[in-house]
This record gives sequence, structure tokens and C-alpha cells, in this order.
Amino acid sequence: MDDRQAYALITSAIRLRRLRTVVLSPAAQDLAAQLGDVSSMDDVMPFPGYWDKLSLSIMSSIGQPRRKSCNHTRLCLGCVDYHYEALLDSGG
Repeated sequence: MDDRQAYALITSAIRLRRLRTVVLSPAAQDLAAQLGDVSSMDDVMPFPGYWDKLSLSIMSSIGQPRRKSCNHTRLCLGCVDYHYEALLDSGG
């Protein structure tokens, strides 16, 4: 499958299923705007970041809560953000 076919499948799924979508990429703004326009959806949100660092931050936050008030029965966005920023700062 080439990129055009994948792009058509993604935009079609967003439009037909009315999916809320997050674009995760260092240059997310442009792609999110383009996907929103092509799929006629206002609910395509950019997240300028890196998937490898975000996924590692999510996993790290579970075993190493940042705040004493965190309850890790649910994902803690504050802890994920802390670990994500720490990874960016360390260059890891």
C-alpha cells in the first residue's frame, strides 16, 4: 500500500466514523489542519511531540509517580508531562 492509499483510508475513516483525532508529530499543526480540512472534521487536534518519548513517558509515569497526590488507577497527565519533559531535557 502506498502513502496515497493510506492517506485516503485515514481521512475516510475520520470523516465517516466522525473520529476525534490527535496528530502526534513534531510538525503536527500543518498535518492536523490538512486532515481536518480533507475529512471535514473540526476535531483533529495537533500534538507537537515524539511518539517514542510520549509512550516511554506514559510507561514511566505508572511506576514513578511525580506527585504524592497522584492516584494511578487512571493515567495521570501531570506525571506523563513531567516524564516527557524530563526525556526532552535529557536528550533521551
